[in-house]
Amino acid sequence: MVSAFNNFNRIKMKNLFSLLVFYFISCQGFSQNYAEISAIVDGVKQIEKDIRISPLTNKESEWLRGQIIPLKGSDPKIKLDDDLLILSKLVGNAKVVALGEVSHGSSEIFKMKHRIIKYLAEKENFDIFSIEACMPESYKVSEYTVEGKGDPKGLIKGMYFWTWRTEEVLGMVEWMRQFNNKTTRITFTGFDMQSFSGAIKELENCFSNDSDKQKVITELKGVLENVQANSTGKRKTVIKWSQSKVISQKLSDIKKFIADSKFEKRKSDWLRQNVRIIEQYLDFGYATRDKFMAENILWIKNQNPDSKIVIWAHNFHISKNQANNMGKYLSDSLKDDYLSIGFAFYKGSYTAIGKKGLSTYPAQEAPPGTYEYYFNSMNEPIFILDLRTIKKEKSEYSKWLLDKANFRATGAVKMGHEFFKTNLTDDFDIIVFIKESTNSTLLK
Repeated sequence: MVSAFNNFNRIKMKNLFSLLVFYFISCQGFSQNYAEISAIVDGVKQIEKDIRISPLTNKESEWLRGQIIPLKGSDPKIKLDDDLLILSKLVGNAKVVALGEVSHGSSEIFKMKHRIIKYLAEKENFDIFSIEACMPESYKVSEYTVEGKGDPKGLIKGMYFWTWRTEEVLGMVEWMRQFNNKTTRITFTGFDMQSFSGAIKELENCFSNDSDKQKVITELKGVLENVQANSTGKRKTVIKWSQSKVISQKLSDIKKFIADSKFEKRKSDWLRQNVRIIEQYLDFGYATRDKFMAENILWIKNQNPDSKIVIWAHNFHISKNQANNMGKYLSDSLKDDYLSIGFAFYKGSYTAIGKKGLSTYPAQEAPPGTYEYYFNSMNEPIFILDLRTIKKEKSEYSKWLLDKANFRATGAVKMGHEFFKTNLTDDFDIIVFIKESTNSTLLK
């Protein structure tokens, strides 16, 4: 089951990132300060002009130097966190803080996110963590982090995605276990819906003593497994009409089981949410996934109205300016309660799927015309930049940052060209820049 799902996920990720626009700089008669940017979209060459490639002027460099906030490093084991005190001011009253990643396989980004999560839990009372992984399976990790039950490696692997099967994520899970006690707690959750199996298991376990209800759940599971087999390699879940009728009836029956049960409200709500995960899986596609992820995060928030949540996902998903993505939905719904922190790096390596399979691949060094190229000119190994202030003040020296430029976007797949055009100040509230990335370390 897990193997089949991993294969489906790998193919899906390849298809997703093949849809990105691949840019490359090709100077053809323009001035030394600007370049023509060529993009291949559906086999047709698109041209975008006036992308700046010249270095920052002295005044621009001086201005940027005054905006950045250098950090000590990404290692979550750094004992003194006085450099992170600025986070309290930057986060302010936000109740949902999203931490992005420009690659699903960067050790330094993973560690820096761990360090920020640790600070937010210890100093700002953030008590829920939620990751871009299947929801029921992610919740199981809290059996270890909160109760000390189970094998953390096995629970991490149970979330399906190879991207989180790393020493870096394990280190964060182990810290959570040490942090959680009678007075402090951070709960491990997730919000994705790319599998139905965890939800089925929750329902099976809940009604394990009732053979009639178990029969209905088992029959539903069998149909869903056939749906999964038909959908492997597809861009969305494929359901036959005959399957749809059976599934609809079985889900209706299970909803009635839950409604007629005498479970406490929180348990009933959780069971209904697992039914909803199955419904989302059945309607899964590139046009619906981010909407469903946002829906699930809002469900977590509504279940825990007094909590603060820190989210772990890809830059693309947390972006506030990309139409129909999770960050846009959350920003529209939560307003100032949502804070988006993007991540970037200049050069190095990362873990991904490519010609060598799942392995380490060199990153494309950020060329002129990219935000990372200009950030790197500060010669600071790692820093934070508050984009909200820059956008508000509109200094004469910030035009290059307020304009569109190229920005790295890789995910789980090694791409030939890693940069595409965007507006960073529209996408994120804050950027964390790291000069050099190394590959994440996969669990054995």
